[in-house]
Amino acid sequence: MTNEPTASDGASIETLADPESLRDGTVPVEEVDRVVPAAQFEGLREHYDSVAGVVQVGITDEDGRVLLQGSPEDGDWAPPGGPVEPGTDWVAAAEQTMESQTGVDVEIREVRLLERLRFSPEDGEETVSSWGVTFGAAVEDEQFLRDPEIVDHPYLPPEHEQTFAWFDAVPEDANDNHVEHIKLFVE
Repeated sequence: MTNEPTASDGASIETLADPESLRDGTVPVEEVDRVVPAAQFEGLREHYDSVAGVVQVGITDEDGRVLLQGSPEDGDWAPPGGPVEPGTDWVAAAEQTMESQTGVDVEIREVRLLERLRFSPEDGEETVSSWGVTFGAAVEDEQFLRDPEIVDHPYLPPEHEQTFAWFDAVPEDANDNHVEHIKLFVE
């Protein structure tokens, strides 16, 4: 069972040292501005000041479904992903993030979207910004494709309710910030 992307799916990529270099290519680029509650802003600033950015990974199966992470009870479905440490290759970071969460080999094949993320508090002019890159990927492990499971996630407590599930459309209870990311893989 393979999930070969077509040429129109995105820009093929093997390494990525600087996401800004994608601005000159065929990858869609979006400027994303989010206003957050003042109480959350400081935590966001600390997080984004400590990383080069974030990656999300869309893994699709041969039926055209996308793998999402969320809670069966609470929803909040989104493509899985994680932070990119400063100085780390973005493709390698995406593969390492996904392999640690899934326990199987994940092959990053393409870039679907580059985002310049800017966050500001409701009560101020201050902003923090970072890069976000959404990748398309493939998994060959038959067992994982049949029954995906989170094996390790560095940002979830040991007794978490998060799970992986396959979706052929954007779920009604998707995380609002990630609806457009999901659409990159199911529409």
